[in-house]
Amino acid sequence: FKDIDFGTMATSSSASPGDVSIPAQVTPVGPTTTSQNLKVGDMVSGFAVGSPYGPRQMKHSDFHAGIDIDTPVGTYVGFTEDAEILYCGLYRGYGYLIDAWLPNARIQLRLAHLSEILVNKGDKIPAETSVGRTGGEEGHPGSGTSTGPHLHLEADSVRGRAGNRGNGYGGEFDPSPYVKYIILSR
Repeated sequence: FKDIDFGTMATSSSASPGDVSIPAQVTPVGPTTTSQNLKVGDMVSGFAVGSPYGPRQMKHSDFHAGIDIDTPVGTYVGFTEDAEILYCGLYRGYGYLIDAWLPNARIQLRLAHLSEILVNKGDKIPAETSVGRTGGEEGHPGSGTSTGPHLHLEADSVRGRAGNRGNGYGGEFDPSPYVKYIILSR
C-alpha cells in the first residue's frame, strides 16, 4: 500500500482491465427491493439486507449509518452507472473501502468491509464493471470491525465528503433509495 491524502487510508494495487480473473462485466444475481427504507430480508441485487439503516447497538455506536447486505466473501461489486473512484484502501473500522462518485446520479457511495479492491483512486469506471469483492470475514485485514461476511453501504449527496457523523464514520442519510445503483455478481 502507498499513502494517500485521507487520514490513514491507503491505496490498493489494481488489476489490469484485461485480467481474466476479474469479470469484464458484472450482472445482478437477482432482484432489488425498491424502498425508501429497506428492512432485514429485503433484497439488493439478489442478496438479503442483514442490517438496515438506523438504531443498532454496536461496540462503537448506537446508530448504524449504512446498510449491510449479506453476501458470500468474494462476491463482485459494481455500479449500474459510470463512477469516479474518490478514495480506496484501508480505513479504520471500515477495513478495505471504496468511495465512488456517480456523476449521473449525483450520489457518493461508500462500499466497506471488502476482501479485495480492484480499482485505484482517480479511476473512471464504466457502468457494470467490477470495482471490488465483498468481504467482512472476521480476521481478514479488509474486514475492519466486521464480524461476518457482508457489504456495508453508505450514501452522501456531496462529492468528496465522507464519514460526516463527526467521528469519520457514517453516511449522510439512509442509502436505501440508492441500492438500485449497486450490482452484486458471482
